[in-house]
Amino acid sequence: MGFSSRIVLWPQQRASVAILSSQGGIIQSNVVLPLLTRAAEDILFEGSTERLPPLGRIMVLAGVASFVYLASIFLQTAWSFSWARALRDRRETSKGKLSYTLILMRTVAGTLFRGALLAAAPIIASRIVGRALAYHDLLTMEPGLTAMLIVACLIGILRNLARLIWFYYLERG
Repeated sequence: MGFSSRIVLWPQQRASVAILSSQGGIIQSNVVLPLLTRAAEDILFEGSTERLPPLGRIMVLAGVASFVYLASIFLQTAWSFSWARALRDRRETSKGKLSYTLILMRTVAGTLFRGALLAAAPIIASRIVGRALAYHDLLTMEPGLTAMLIVACLIGILRNLARLIWFYYLERG
């Protein structure tokens, strides 16, 4: 980590402003710094500014939401055996196999989708930025968001694979 800075000069007004903030990634550099610069300019020339959006609260809420999501997916992974047993019991008591097949297809599709998302993330980011990027570059540019994407996708894949393995194990007896 380092620092992001923005220096703005107004030679006609003989004024300038320098803003230094901790580097938190692209969001910090491309969202927070321009907001701070605009607020400093308004204070300098107009005497006051509008209240800045509560970016700190937004980041905290995003962190809490990420934690809840990861905790729930960890618990779902831990309960994969129960899920597979309930699916097997439901299949034995139901008349048709359509819902059973759809559930297994959804589980396989979720695994494939998460794997494709992991593989495509650098490609998508490369198209947005306009130059070739690897995961190292993504982790440097936006560490929190990239780490969340990687962890969420890998845990989701692990959960689905655990469910499928337990189901296969229960089917074989």
